[in-house]
Amino acid sequence: HIYWSDAKSQRIEVATLDGRYRKWLITTQLDQPAAIVVNPKLGLMFWTDQGKEPKIESAWMNGEHRNILVSQDLGWPNGLSIDYLNDDRIYWSDSKEDVIETIKYDGTDRRLIIN
Repeated sequence: HIYWSDAKSQRIEVATLDGRYRKWLITTQLDQPAAIVVNPKLGLMFWTDQGKEPKIESAWMNGEHRNILVSQDLGWPNGLSIDYLNDDRIYWSDSKEDVIETIKYDGTDRRLIIN
């Protein structure tokens, strides 16, 4: 499957690689979704929203169990990456604040990596 965010339609979607079986996963409370990453092993997806109220969220890969992980002290969170080796951290870049930060998958243990 391929997952993507669409800032114009304010959605997160999924489809099979041939484009069939397209489905809208997240369609509410999105302003400007940007980066998205998935961890198929754990069945989780994470995304950034750099709209009026920037945030980083997670959900199961089917769109259920949505959770806001970070909503404080964000500018334009745009780059996003997962620590696949340890399955426990996500990393993001913030182009407005000029930082790279990390948190655990549950939103705890926020750390500044580069300022």
